[in-house]
Amino acid sequence: MNMWVIPEIKISRRSKIITGICLVLILAGLCIAAVFYLKHCMYQGNPRMSMLHLQVVSEGWWNNRCVELEHLLSPPGAEADKGISLKAGSTNLFALDIAKIRLALEKEPEIACARVERILPDTLKITLQERIPRAVLSNRAGDLIDEDGIILPRWRAAVSPVSLPLIYGLKGPLPQRGDKLDAAIPAIEMIMLTTRFYQELRVVSADVSKPDHILVRIIFRNRGDDTYRVLINREKVAESMDVLITAIRDIKRKGAPGRVIDLRIPGQIILKSKL
Repeated sequence: MNMWVIPEIKISRRSKIITGICLVLILAGLCIAAVFYLKHCMYQGNPRMSMLHLQVVSEGWWNNRCVELEHLLSPPGAEADKGISLKAGSTNLFALDIAKIRLALEKEPEIACARVERILPDTLKITLQERIPRAVLSNRAGDLIDEDGIILPRWRAAVSPVSLPLIYGLKGPLPQRGDKLDAAIPAIEMIMLTTRFYQELRVVSADVSKPDHILVRIIFRNRGDDTYRVLINREKVAESMDVLITAIRDIKRKGAPGRVIDLRIPGQIILKSKL
């Protein structure tokens, strides 16, 4: 009686190793897929993780301005894929791209730094560090400028621009908001020095029209009738401050009539009654 004999299939050692590796890779892929699926179910796909509260924290204009921030990140009429939706109740907290939100906010001229964080179970907290205006520019829009020379929009100022010094004499078109205005840097340097170290002096205005020096109008000890106009070399602002204070004190002590102080020549103080 004839019987069918199943032939023996010989599998090489190399084939067994390759088959084993493939099985391991398949199992690993299934495990990774399962992890991502569970993560999606627990976070991005979990309706309990919807953003219900938005907190905007700042020491300036943006503090508690949640509606304005939503419009900034997702302007009305913008394409859905270009905006960042922060609509309460319809946006999943973990579906938000935290890095994208931070970068979008830091593109705004008045925002120096942004921190975005999720607070479980339903809150998105945004903390902003705003640039502080230090002077007003004499351009048509009345833009502001901070201590780094960055141009800021007037309508979102962290402080009121009413009492800020005026920088004028600017030539040519100004850089865009958010860019640096190099022509104003010496004036800003003097404003910051008087704000931090030489508080007897207050800068009222600065003319930056000249290429080698600036003309600054200052008030001594906040007395409106005690004003001086000072000519200072653009490159020697910090070095001239002690000399300026000494010159004003000498004028006060001697009762000198000069109200124009020329410090453009190193080592010399030239007093004039007028420019």
